[in-house]
Amino acid sequence: MIPTRIVTDEPPYLAVLGELQPDVVVSTRAEGSVVVLDGADGWVTRMHAAAASGARAVVVFEPQGVGEPDHQALGGPGIAVVLDRRWLRPDVAADASAARAGDTVRAVIVECAGLAAENQALVRDGVGWARVLAGGRLRVTSVGSTGAATIVLLEGPDALPVTLSFSTLPSAGAGGLVRVSALGETRTEVTVDGVAGCTEIQTATRGGVATAAQRFESAQRLALRRAMAAIASEGRSSPADLAEYSADAAVTAEILSAVARGRDR
Repeated sequence: MIPTRIVTDEPPYLAVLGELQPDVVVSTRAEGSVVVLDGADGWVTRMHAAAASGARAVVVFEPQGVGEPDHQALGGPGIAVVLDRRWLRPDVAADASAARAGDTVRAVIVECAGLAAENQALVRDGVGWARVLAGGRLRVTSVGSTGAATIVLLEGPDALPVTLSFSTLPSAGAGGLVRVSALGETRTEVTVDGVAGCTEIQTATRGGVATAAQRFESAQRLALRRAMAAIASEGRSSPADLAEYSADAAVTAEILSAVARGRDR
């Protein structure tokens, strides 16, 4: 089998390439390769540039927020795009959903806490968790803020009640934290702890409480595997990461805009 070429200078990605050999090889040419981009400002433009250079897939490492012009360009560059989001791993989200075994969600509660610089990404990934467990896109109904803390009321499909709160932590050594609860006959509790660097999923039913097995694969190895799988599928299976990010980013922008205006909606 011909190895997949990987273009990256991101240390976390360089560190995992050895785990994927002999299926990958480092390259400096975008054409025909998986190109790893850092998610700093301008990543959408760089994503399209990589596609125009002939990349077969793009991985974006911790994508930051995008302005309106870039948001309009999120429609996709015509190649597979995988987003490595710090607090929302697709495999963990799938584990949390699958553990419910189809039981109806009655309400979703999301709590986020982190540094001011992390707020946008934390809220966006918190919104993403709510979207996953609510089963569809969300609509903002109310935003109330006291400065250090904000509470947001949203609606999911079929007017499902969703509450999201986020607080700004003062400590420079703190890491972002996301806690998610999906309520119903089955209760799901998800904790994504940036300080401990781990995620825990607990599912409570009439039969007791089950804790999901910890995922030990790094987010970077997972992202590369997903990009490689999308290439191997030859277009039959493409990640929905961009569409999901776009939906989460739009809701987040609405929330943060309301907070910036300093009034309830």
